[in-house]
Amino acid sequence: MTTEYLLAVILIVVAAIVCAGGFIAIYWAMTQNSKLIKKQSEIIDDAKHRVQADLHKKATDKFEQTVEQNAQYLKKDIQTTSKALNAYVKTEFDGALHNELTSFKESASEIGKVSSEALANLQESIAKEQSAVLATFKKEQDAILDDLRAQHQELADKVNQLVDEEVKRRIERFETEMSRIVSAYARQAFANRIDIDVQLAYILEELEQNKQAIVGDLRNVT
Repeated sequence: MTTEYLLAVILIVVAAIVCAGGFIAIYWAMTQNSKLIKKQSEIIDDAKHRVQADLHKKATDKFEQTVEQNAQYLKKDIQTTSKALNAYVKTEFDGALHNELTSFKESASEIGKVSSEALANLQESIAKEQSAVLATFKKEQDAILDDLRAQHQELADKVNQLVDEEVKRRIERFETEMSRIVSAYARQAFANRIDIDVQLAYILEELEQNKQAIVGDLRNVT
């Protein structure tokens, strides 16, 4: 009876020791896994910051380039329109003035006298009419320029909206693919080592060595 009792006690003690060892092993494994998760999180955050900075720079450069191109087009259109309007006004009024003076001189010759005062009045009247028409053309030219500026602003706003949408789309794709890429490197690290005592150190080393490759893969996704 005593022997059986002692044996039972020994078995209970052994079972308790085994359970304690199991709990210790589980706690150790959880601790090591926490370190691995923290390291993965650091790598992912670093990669995300780099990709976001790269996307922002590309989007900004593209937007500035587009705005500069449209500014050049607008400037060229304004210059062309202004030259065309000025040439038209000059041609029309030079012709009108010449015709009026010719008609007046012909009429004066027929009458037999030319009044210098009447000629001055005619020239003044023509000058006033020319100024009025020039003012009208100036208003029309300003209206055209305002319309061109409005079109340029609308185009700039549209380009800015498209850039924002593209950046948002690439970031969403980056976040979708980020976990898959990092998991692939983690699985590769697990596949190359089996010994659990050195597994964690090896995984961390593999992730650190492949850090630039991970960032490159994430950039390729975007």
